[in-house]
Amino acid sequence: MPQTNGVVSLYLKDFRSYGELVLDTRAQIIVITGENGRGKTNLLEAVSLLSPSKGIRKAKTTDLPKFGSKSWGVSAGVLHSIHGDLQFGVGDLGEETPKKIIRMNGETLKTHQDIGKMITQLWLTPAMDRFVVDAPSGRREFIDHIGWTFNLEHATHISTYEHAMKERSKLLKDGVRDKIWLESLEKTIAQMGVAIVSWRETVLVLLKKIIAELLIPSGFPRFELNFEGDIETLIQNKSALEAEAFFQEKLGLSRELDAIKGGSSMGPHRSDLSFLFCPKNTPGYLCSTGEQKILILGLVLSSIKLLELKSQGVPLLLLDEVIAHLDPIYRRILFDQIKNLKVQTWMTGIDIKDFQDLRSHSIYFSP
Repeated sequence: MPQTNGVVSLYLKDFRSYGELVLDTRAQIIVITGENGRGKTNLLEAVSLLSPSKGIRKAKTTDLPKFGSKSWGVSAGVLHSIHGDLQFGVGDLGEETPKKIIRMNGETLKTHQDIGKMITQLWLTPAMDRFVVDAPSGRREFIDHIGWTFNLEHATHISTYEHAMKERSKLLKDGVRDKIWLESLEKTIAQMGVAIVSWRETVLVLLKKIIAELLIPSGFPRFELNFEGDIETLIQNKSALEAEAFFQEKLGLSRELDAIKGGSSMGPHRSDLSFLFCPKNTPGYLCSTGEQKILILGLVLSSIKLLELKSQGVPLLLLDEVIAHLDPIYRRILFDQIKNLKVQTWMTGIDIKDFQDLRSHSIYFSP
């Protein structure tokens, strides 16, 4: 059975529906099957908490302990190609103030972002079925997550941009019109904004290359990804310095309007990732539910391949009930892509028979 870097052991203590569970997960693909309500997604959620985020359900720490318990814990041994073998622990000690704590080799990490340098994760869940048509923020966050995993400056740029935007909005709302202060903030906003959009475009170019060279030849339908927004249009026609100067000037001219509306009507926070389903030349938001599922699946597969190539952390792919709405053709394409990835993949489903094509690469578990 092929072995890849990833989680080699998983231990749960009073987590969700599990009192205590120990799993040996030394395989490229872990398939978890069983009827609904058996705790399949709980296992994926446990793995997803080995990240800076709140996991696949975005749950509060207080919602994670098994009923009747105040504390919970997830421990995982991770085989890492660069940093060696690591032991991670994630949990809440059940103290008066609930708090997610992450430890590596027995030491508490200072910031949750540190674990993102060691383990990079992507997931696709039923809750993401409306990803293509939901609010643009989710699509921006997805690409930004890909972007900062192999360029930590991108995360810094976003944080700096958001802080300056909030400070500017507060000044305008409070009626403060200090020219020097506002100009300084607007210069920062313009510089960070152009840097954010430029890196997003770089990530998109890399994804498009993977889609063209790997996904499409495998039989996946052709689709296009593009970022749309004022800054995107700006950097197509101007140098970075010219784009920054233009953006800063627009911010200065829109202060009174922004004071009324709040925020700014221009910037990377207004950008949106658009999809085009090429076989029908149809925008993603007008596609059928099944076609939208294919679009987001294509984005996830190309993104995890990019992380495999670029990230220094161990990439993990979590797919919850992903084959439920796939016909046999797309199921075969999905399985072939997963087998060819050097990425540990966790999958859930109802019937173990649906995953027989993966048997030479997988271990199976039924809660």
